[in-house]
Amino acid sequence: MRGVVAGEYTVNVSHFQAITGQPVAATVKVQKLNPTAQVIFDDKVTVDHTGDEKTALRFKIDAEGKVIDVHRRPKSLLETFRNVRANGADIDPKTRVRVFRP
Repeated sequence: MRGVVAGEYTVNVSHFQAITGQPVAATVKVQKLNPTAQVIFDDKVTVDHTGDEKTALRFKIDAEGKVIDVHRRPKSLLETFRNVRANGADIDPKTRVRVFRP
């Protein structure tokens, strides 16, 4: 990560197309670079079929740029983007009121 933006971050690994029928291991490494290099996460995540999605890690950055609350509780980013209620696409940007969109 470069720069400091407070908020929650989720790092997921997704298996888009299985052509070998074998599980795929991905190495995931997240580092905070400023003011010094700090490894936040370094591990392997295995996905084993088309459509499989695994949360490698979730963490928060506070207003001072400190990494807090590192954990691996699952959160599907694909489902978040598919679900309009979860991604906020059904909220009017001017009024901030939830609207029905067929």
